Amino acid sequence: GLKQLMSMELPTSIKSKLGYRFWEPKWDEISEEELKPYLRNIDRVSLNRILFTLRMHRSTMLAIKIMKGLKINSSNINNVIEIDIKKVEDILSSNDWDLKLLGNIMLYQHKLLSELYDVSLPELDRIVDEVTNAGAYGAKLSGAGLGGAVIGLVKDFETGRKALNRALNCCASSGYIVKIDSGVTTH
Repeated sequence: GLKQLMSMELPTSIKSKLGYRFWEPKWDEISEEELKPYLRNIDRVSLNRILFTLRMHRSTMLAIKIMKGLKINSSNINNVIEIDIKKVEDILSSNDWDLKLLGNIMLYQHKLLSELYDVSLPELDRIVDEVTNAGAYGAKLSGAGLGGAVIGLVKDFETGRKALNRALNCCASSGYIVKIDSGVTTH
């Protein structure tokens, strides 16, 4: 897809942000809107890969802002993860708004992986649904596509146990409940 785009007569302002390999484009400077007139001229698989990358990047940047505790604009959330503005406002007014938003981002990213990148399976999609229906804030495919794992974000151990049991009862072969720690630190 990138090679197809680079071979087109694009404005310099767009072409300078692209590249021939996936690591070359300045994804944080490229908007889907500015590429839209040109994307219709590339094959469907390449189109989906580019849309996936743009949308995954935007939603990951939103998740990072949330985890850093930065102020989040409700219309920005709506534009990035495509959820109803009323739902966004309800989420932002709750005590656990950050976890709820991260969960919605996880669900959005799973949808991107499933629908645009074609790396999910019906069983994985069902596990995501089951885990979410059991009370998880969100869930998504992680790791190797067409296999890998599903990660769910839950508020407590009991919700985690309920979500895990739902996943095991439907189609998961195994699962774990883990607690997030502080991660790597420097001393």
